[in-house]
Amino acid sequence: QYLIRPVNPIINAYATMIGRTLLARSIYMGAYLAAALFIFHIQANDLPVLFFVLLTGFAINLGFNILAACLGFYIVDASGFKNALLHMIRLMQGMFVPLALMPEVLQSVLQFTPFPSSMYWPIVALRGDAVPVLSLLSGSIWAIALPCVAYWFFKRSLVRYEGIGI
Repeated sequence: QYLIRPVNPIINAYATMIGRTLLARSIYMGAYLAAALFIFHIQANDLPVLFFVLLTGFAINLGFNILAACLGFYIVDASGFKNALLHMIRLMQGMFVPLALMPEVLQSVLQFTPFPSSMYWPIVALRGDAVPVLSLLSGSIWAIALPCVAYWFFKRSLVRYEGIGI
């Protein structure tokens, strides 16, 4: 892989991934929808909220992935730091401990961060439970802001790229 100027590396990476896995991801989404309707008994009027929460979760995780990839421009061996960062993110997303079991103060602070909107609220919506409107609003703001900030940070970090023979 080479970073050549006319090709946008972020769009190239995601377009390649989508091209290679589009059929499999379409099947997964069909299975996800079937599970939501038949196993979890999601009502048809809950589907727009479920898709909205999934879309915001995708956008927020896209921003997290771009920011984690930018660590390679600043740290020589970024794998350990990236692992620690991703474990902290997973903890705040509610993957290790559900947010409902965390202290009230931490729940109220995390409500305004992008972490619950990227993982916890999609699972809550899949179960058919109500997602708070404030969390939907916060998630939509983060879904727009985080990928934009991550892309800006990537463009700024690209200046630090050193390639031999290019």
